[in-house]
Amino acid sequence: MISAIKNNTVLLLVSGIVFLTSCNRSSDNLERQLKTRIEKDSNNELKIKSITLVKNDGNEFVGLLETSDSVSMLISVHADDQNFIYQIIDSE
Repeated sequence: MISAIKNNTVLLLVSGIVFLTSCNRSSDNLERQLKTRIEKDSNNELKIKSITLVKNDGNEFVGLLETSDSVSMLISVHADDQNFIYQIIDSE
């Protein structure tokens, strides 16, 4: 009986952790998804070396996008658990 209670407690704890981490979009995951989306949106003309995002407020992220030819651009992203929109901010 005690073993069953321990197993249920562990299962609930693991389920809670999985739920909490899946509800909050990580910036690493978002960076990977953005890289794929931006390259696809540009018909693979824009090759991205890296994207670094910082959570600004709520569901807003800001960051730096660096292309494979070492051009850096600012990026603004709004994301919820399933969708995101982005804007590359022209620095010229």
